[in-house]
Amino acid sequence: MPNVVREPDVFVVRPEDIPKASGVPLEVIPLFVLEVVSHSTRAIDLGEKVQDYAEAGIPEYWAVDPEEKKVHLHLLERKGYRVKKVSLGKVESRVIPGFWVEAGWLWRKPLPPISELLPGLLTSP
Repeated sequence: MPNVVREPDVFVVRPEDIPKASGVPLEVIPLFVLEVVSHSTRAIDLGEKVQDYAEAGIPEYWAVDPEEKKVHLHLLERKGYRVKKVSLGKVESRVIPGFWVEAGWLWRKPLPPISELLPGLLTSP
């Protein structure tokens, strides 16, 4: 991403890269990036950032789109991202072992309390 600095809503790095995961720009490439799409950032989150994150070699990028009630899963392959859109059901990370969310949780208003979600997260295989 030459000359481009992105500040994602959430990012995850390898444990051994944590000491280098500070400052701008980061000295490490995140394994996972998540952005929450808003009306004002839609074109950037679903366009420019997709290209920038793919070029940077970020293996997995989730764009959570509350307006369309979809999670846009971008999974890096040789020629760029393969995109899968999920509205309902379990959304699992390919790069963070054991990390998943139920897409329907993301569209609830208000969001469900952690006390409701935690038992399911702790008992999942």
